[in-house]
Amino acid sequence: AAEQVTSDSVQVGNLTYREACLIGGGGGGGGGGDQRAKLGMKTKGPTLLITDLAVWTPDDTSKEFIVRSLHPGVTRDQVQETCGWTVRFDENVVETPPPSTLELTTLRDLNSRTAKAHAAADADAAAAAAS
Repeated sequence: AAEQVTSDSVQVGNLTYREACLIGGGGGGGGGGDQRAKLGMKTKGPTLLITDLAVWTPDDTSKEFIVRSLHPGVTRDQVQETCGWTVRFDENVVETPPPSTLELTTLRDLNSRTAKAHAAADADAAAAAAS
């Protein structure tokens, strides 16, 4: 039988994954500052967040995500309305540049492969349910 993996059996630094989630939001920024290192984590954590409204990167010191660019036509107020906290914006927020041809091609390919994978999984689930 395969070993069951639970949130208490996965280690994040010196803590279980569950403990890391309770302390630092899933081990992401780990609570900011040097908290990841204190938890025994050797990686940087999240370094980029791209949403349908903006591009965010962590502050060098606090590790709090800050809006660095807004997508065309998006306002600061629109971003703030989607968050349950006070959003920090970079002093020099810019407009997000349009994607390159390669980026668009890559995203379209990924979207196509994902759709095919989901369709195959749905077909497998339907076949299993029918048997």
